[in-house]
Amino acid sequence: MIMEQSKVKSTLGDLSLLLNPPLCFNLARKQKKTRMIAAMIPILPSFLCSTPASRWSYDLSSVTSSSPVLFSRHSSSESRNEAITENLIDLSHQPRTYTKTRVFPQGGDDINNDVPWPIAFKKIINDSNYFVEEGRDFKFIVGDFTFSNGLGNLMFQYASLRAVARKEGARVVLPEDCVLRRAFDLDAVFVNADVMMQLMIDYSDQTVEVKDCCRFHPLEDLFKDGNNVVIVSGYLQSFRYFDKPNDFHLLTAQFSFLPAIEQEARQIFDNLNVKRMVAQAKPIEGRDGGNSLVVEDGKDEVFWVGVHVRHGMDVTFHSRNLNYGHVAAPLEYFEKSMQEMRERHENVAFLICSDDIDYAARNFKEQVKGEFAFCQRGAPREIDIQLLASCDGLILSPGTFSWWAAWLSHSVEVFYYAGWPRVGSSLDRQLNKTEYYIDEWKAIDA
Repeated sequence: MIMEQSKVKSTLGDLSLLLNPPLCFNLARKQKKTRMIAAMIPILPSFLCSTPASRWSYDLSSVTSSSPVLFSRHSSSESRNEAITENLIDLSHQPRTYTKTRVFPQGGDDINNDVPWPIAFKKIINDSNYFVEEGRDFKFIVGDFTFSNGLGNLMFQYASLRAVARKEGARVVLPEDCVLRRAFDLDAVFVNADVMMQLMIDYSDQTVEVKDCCRFHPLEDLFKDGNNVVIVSGYLQSFRYFDKPNDFHLLTAQFSFLPAIEQEARQIFDNLNVKRMVAQAKPIEGRDGGNSLVVEDGKDEVFWVGVHVRHGMDVTFHSRNLNYGHVAAPLEYFEKSMQEMRERHENVAFLICSDDIDYAARNFKEQVKGEFAFCQRGAPREIDIQLLASCDGLILSPGTFSWWAAWLSHSVEVFYYAGWPRVGSSLDRQLNKTEYYIDEWKAIDA
C-alpha cells in the first residue's frame, strides 16, 4: 500500500502512535480534493487470528459524527480486503477517543455438531405445545445450557440434572444443538431453539437458580406446585448431585462414548503400546545382525498415566477468568506428580494431552526413553477425553475437562492441583472442595 506521508503528516500528527497495535492510514482522493481515510486491519498475533471468537475493534466514533464505527473486525474468517471500511473523518473534531477491545474465546466456543463420525439420530420437538398436550402427563426438567460450551461444564450440568430427574421421575430437556451429542447417545428430550426459548419464557416463574458453581445445593420437590415443567439454572458442579450407586450406573451408561470415538481411541492406544514396547526392547546379540528385539519380563505391561495440561489462553491470559480465581497448574506440580507415579509403578508411561501441546513437549523431560506420548495436536476433544479416561491413573489440571476424564476412568490413582483456585477469589468462595473432588483423589502441591 502506498502511503502519501507528506500529505497526511500535518493532518494526522502522531495519531498512529496513539494506537496499539498501530493502524496504517492511507490518504485517498475522492473526486479531486475530498480526502478519505481507510483503516487497514492491523497485523494480529497468530494465536488471535486463529480463532473465530477473537474480536478486535477500533471505535473512532468521537472523531466524527458521520462515522459511527471506522473499523470493526468480528471474525477471523473475514478477508482483510473485505474488512476495509472508508469513511470521511473530520480530524479537527475534539476530543479524540481511541479504544481497543479484545475478546478471548471460552472453551468450546468454536464447537458444533459437525464431526467426522455419525451422531445418534434423535426426534426433535418443534412445538412447545407438546409439553401441555402430548407430554402433559410427564415431568420435564429444562436446563439452561447457555453458560458454557465446555465439554466438562456441560457434562456436569447434564449429569446433575439427569440424576435429579431420575429421583423425580422426570426427563431432561436439551437443545438439539447441544454438543454433548458429539460424544454420547443421551436419553434426553431434544427440542429446537425456538421451543427452548419459549419454555424459558413460559416457565420463568418455575425456575430454580443455583448461584454457586461448585458446591452442592439440594434440588428436591421440584414439582410440588403441580407444574410438569421446571427450569434449573446453574453450573451444578458437585459430585454430590449424582453420588448414589444408581446414579453411577446410570451416568456410566449415559456417558458411554459413541462407537466411532471408542474405536479411534482403542486404535491409538494399541499403537502407543507397540511404540512403548519397541522403545523398551533390547536387541538380541548375534541374531539377525542385531535386528531382533526382546522385551524384558514385565515390560510389556504398561501402567498408563493420563496427564492433562491446561495451558491455553483462558487460564494464562484471560483477565476475567484470572480475576475470578482460575490458575494454571505450574510445571512443578506436574513434575512432582509424575515422580510419585514413577515411584508407585515400575513400568509407567505418560500420555500427555493439552490445549498447548507445544508447551508440554517443550517443558516435560523424559527420564526413560519412550516414557512420554503426546495426544495429537488439534484432535477433537472427545478423542482426548476418551484417551485420558482409558488410562490407569490421572494427573489433572484445574477444570472440569480433567475432572470428567478422571471420573470416567474409575481410577483411584488421581492427582489434582492443590493450589486451585486462587485463595480469597470469588471462585474460592464458591468452591467446596469436599463436594467437588472425589475423596480418594489426592491433592498435590507445587
